[in-house]
Amino acid sequence: MNEILYFPSVRVAFNKTTNTIDKLLSEADKANNVEASKAYRACFGLIRQAILQIEQQGESSIHKHLDEDIQDLKLIAHECCTKIKECIKEQATLAFEGTKAGIIDILYKKGFDDKYIEDVMKEIDKIAEEEVEEIFSEEGIGFSE
Repeated sequence: MNEILYFPSVRVAFNKTTNTIDKLLSEADKANNVEASKAYRACFGLIRQAILQIEQQGESSIHKHLDEDIQDLKLIAHECCTKIKECIKEQATLAFEGTKAGIIDILYKKGFDDKYIEDVMKEIDKIAEEEVEEIFSEEGIGFSE
């Protein structure tokens, strides 16, 4: 069997991952989120580097090193995904806080006082959380652990 056949499968295996990271990178650039963009670029670069490393092992040694290289690649992908998850969580928290502040501002503009707002704070939190989760889920980003 020709071990060179592993190469396309490595790229195909990471196609969904790299496409997702590319989309997230584009969204971060559109949102002018420099920190997220840097994290996505670093992640993309590390995955690309790992794929190239596997490809450069060569036909004669790929069968000897494939398991080890795949494990290295999984570690790199895990580190990148952890960075992305942290960035998304941070952005979701900011979106939640902004939505909550917006709801409170609307209530003040409608004449509600601090006492009323304090009494309905749990409901405000729930509405803000649901709105943020809906928007993120439309983008294909879930919050399940």
